[in-house]
Amino acid sequence: MVNLIAYPDKHGKGTMDIKDIDSSACTHLVYGYLGVTSSADVRIMDPDLVTRYHQFDNLLKYKGADKVLMAIGGFNHAMEIVVALDNPSLFSKNSMAFLKKYSFDGIVLEFTNGWSIDYMEKYIKLVTVLKEDFKANGYVLGSVLAAQLPGYEIKKVIEQVDFISVNTFDYNGPWHETPPQTPTGHGASLTDIKASMTIWGDQIDKAQMSKLLVSLPFYGHTWKLADPTDHSVGAKASDKGPAQPFTNSSGLIGFNELMLKMKEGGLMMEEDKENGSVYFYKGDLWVTAEVEATVKAKTNWATTEGFGGVTIRAINYDDFNGYVTTKKHPLLTAVNEGLNKN
Repeated sequence: MVNLIAYPDKHGKGTMDIKDIDSSACTHLVYGYLGVTSSADVRIMDPDLVTRYHQFDNLLKYKGADKVLMAIGGFNHAMEIVVALDNPSLFSKNSMAFLKKYSFDGIVLEFTNGWSIDYMEKYIKLVTVLKEDFKANGYVLGSVLAAQLPGYEIKKVIEQVDFISVNTFDYNGPWHETPPQTPTGHGASLTDIKASMTIWGDQIDKAQMSKLLVSLPFYGHTWKLADPTDHSVGAKASDKGPAQPFTNSSGLIGFNELMLKMKEGGLMMEEDKENGSVYFYKGDLWVTAEVEATVKAKTNWATTEGFGGVTIRAINYDDFNGYVTTKKHPLLTAVNEGLNKN
């Protein structure tokens, strides 16, 4: 499964168009994010996306067997899902009308930001209503939940959905806007992923394991080191790293941008074998991000353990056009190798 997050960037070679997606390498594509109106209807965030929805659907028809889903909520619009919690039947009816209108195959609910255990009972009711209606119409229902299990009743949720994508990323990052900045750390080490998914697996019946998906980010995080001579994992930082040309946001770096910096020279990569991760540094810059070897290893581990596969977060930050690495979709290719598809 690939989750395509549509970031509003217009940065030349770093801008991914619908036609750039290699849907033949994915089982599902997820387009988002959408919100929920006060009347429990699906809310389109940008009118220009209407054109993209049709482009997305046309791509899938051209490529073949993939399914296309729409993501509702996400970091910025998660709390709008509360309206759906209060009006499950109406939201289900409106969602199906939206799916039919735009030829989508289902929805993914992403309610992590702002989540409270107080929502659990209503969330279970919502996915139960959606699943009943969706099953009758052949639609897919997915859920995105936080790795740390904040009051989730996993057994009840997983019975109603087709899959749960666990947010096994952003374990560390330069979160503070003002000093003291958080110390450096791996964004998604294999050690952290194993710990999270083991806990998740222990909460459910083994027969449901294939419904759990590991999430892999195609972006990383950057810090400005307080002491450039100390570039160890956990080193003190004074600020976020500088904005990069494609992501255009301090503290954030796409894989394609990381490869650009490697190409420029001077950026050192260190392997942390104990934690199944890598990190990079140059001067006062410190970076945590995925590379081909790490996503392949994590994908292989996930499938070997009996999980259903992986969700890729932000496929648009892969080197999708071979601009830097001269090989199109290097991370996506590595994921498929980890799935033993290639």
